[in-house]
Amino acid sequence: PSSSPPPPPPSTSPSPPPSALPSPPPPSASPSSPPPSPPSSPPAPRICENFRIVNSKSNLQANFIAQIDLIMKIALGVVDHCSATVVDNTDADQFQCFDMASSAAVGGDFVPDGEVNVLDYGRQIRLQSMEGLGEGTFMLESDASRLRYRSPDQCESRRNLESTIHHLWTVQCVDLAPGLCYFDCSEEPTCLHSIAPLLNRSTASGEWYSVPLPLNWTAFSLLFTHSVKQCDSNNPVERCVSLIEDSDCDNDNFIVSSTTKLAIAAPSNGAAKCASNSEVQFFVPNGQHQNLDLVHAKPGGFLPGTWVEAGPGVLHLAEWFAPPTTPPSPPTPPSSPPPPSPPPAPPPAPPPPSP
Repeated sequence: PSSSPPPPPPSTSPSPPPSALPSPPPPSASPSSPPPSPPSSPPAPRICENFRIVNSKSNLQANFIAQIDLIMKIALGVVDHCSATVVDNTDADQFQCFDMASSAAVGGDFVPDGEVNVLDYGRQIRLQSMEGLGEGTFMLESDASRLRYRSPDQCESRRNLESTIHHLWTVQCVDLAPGLCYFDCSEEPTCLHSIAPLLNRSTASGEWYSVPLPLNWTAFSLLFTHSVKQCDSNNPVERCVSLIEDSDCDNDNFIVSSTTKLAIAAPSNGAAKCASNSEVQFFVPNGQHQNLDLVHAKPGGFLPGTWVEAGPGVLHLAEWFAPPTTPPSPPTPPSSPPPPSPPPAPPPAPPPPSP
């Protein structure tokens, strides 16, 4: 029987290729060079690098100890900033740097206020707790506008200038942020404080007075009207002043000069300022006088000799206000007109006729 021919083998020809994907766009050409960087600002000019002011001793530690002693004496007014004692022991390029601090209200640490006072003494004390005794500290030239002396050469010219100034003390006011205080520059209620001494107790030898400092004070300068020393007993017989400690600070750094009648304190905790509630009391023997001097400047300075700093800054003491002017007397009423003159007397009667 006949059979059908076998089916043809399946085709082995390749399938047509799938349609090709579109080519990715060529990469954009990279710029020939990166954009220029903005010019870097030059570092702000600095002065008083490391506050190595005293240079007359043989090593850093000895110079630092001498520097503490010298700045303390200037702050107390015992030694003048322009004296030979200061000039001869100081690096001329750092002569200005004794003025190394101000109230925080106008700059604080490493911002001068124009005189060497208790704030600078406190800043110097705190340098000894910093690494390298203040290594790396400095003052910006832009913060130095209040410096009084830039070099020893300026001392004589400044004295000549100041000889024409008749104010007993002066304060250069600045724009203060709300709530901040700087001497008599603000009359906000938070800045006003009375420091009038209050009678504390009487003894057989005299009377003790308390100075009403604010809570959490951070520095004070108290200028007295009469000579004063630091009390060395609870039963003194001479005028003296004492600090009754009530503080968590390492030290209130309280010192007194009987020569200049000034007592100062700047509490510290290591390298930081510290707030204290310690109390100042002073003793006045029977028959003698003593009070705070609110009129004169600090010896060797121009800021008030008596002031106190707390959190907001240097407080505005009520005792700085001028006493109220006496109202003018009422005008004297015009005097009453004189009474009218009496009428003229009648002429005398003629004599009687002769007989």
